[in-house]
Amino acid sequence: MTNNISSNAPTDGWYGYPYFRELRLVMTYQQPFWPGLVLLGLTTNALNIVTFLRVGVKDSVTTLLLSLSISDAWFLTFMSPTLLRHGFYLLGSYNNRVFSDIRFLTNWPAFTFYDFSAYVSVVLGVTRCACVAMPLRFKSVFTKKRTIISVIVLFCINVLIHIPVLTIYKLGWKTDPLTNESYVGVVKLEYEQHRLRQNINDIINKNTLQVISFIVLVTCAALLSFKLFQTSKIRSKSAAVSDTSEESGKSPSQSQAASHKRNSTQNLKRGVG
Repeated sequence: MTNNISSNAPTDGWYGYPYFRELRLVMTYQQPFWPGLVLLGLTTNALNIVTFLRVGVKDSVTTLLLSLSISDAWFLTFMSPTLLRHGFYLLGSYNNRVFSDIRFLTNWPAFTFYDFSAYVSVVLGVTRCACVAMPLRFKSVFTKKRTIISVIVLFCINVLIHIPVLTIYKLGWKTDPLTNESYVGVVKLEYEQHRLRQNINDIINKNTLQVISFIVLVTCAALLSFKLFQTSKIRSKSAAVSDTSEESGKSPSQSQAASHKRNSTQNLKRGVG
């Protein structure tokens, strides 16, 4: 028995995957770090959750950040069986019935939370953009109550669009071919139905909604840049007026009043002429 990861990893089923080379590199070289990464991610997200709850969730931004930390923590929790199963490559034991069944059962719930985290990040980007674009109305529009309702509605919609893949696997009776014993395990649909539901999920969540999210974020980034540029121009003009006022020994309000009076006089002269 060998502990060589690449020799134990079943690569026959990987051919036909897009980005096969990248997948093989991930499966070969990153597996030893997965348990540590999962532990680090769960620890940091738990610290984030505790910090937000102690400080207090007082506005929409902290509500979204708390929701994002909770979603990421659930994603890592559901992905742990899959990552631990691959960790058995290091021990030279790939076929582990318990982890095999559990990781099939928790795989799609994990990616449901993964997509939910992505959608929350989009909402967070829109919120930050609105904070700059409409600073005076931001708190009255993006209230804590509305944000909580929005997160709940978004989560429900996210679960609904993942139902095709969430129902691929279920618990049922299976037979061990070696011992001919029956046991409760994870049973999946026929291959054709499995592929159909996964293709539906790919079209909705991995293509359409990702493109829409990307367009929304790019639009928010462009609007945010435009508003920041406008703000910088206004500040530059105010700084120029202040410098002129200091040189003339007048206050900014007096300088602006004098400038307005000169402009009015010139317009009056032009009208008389």
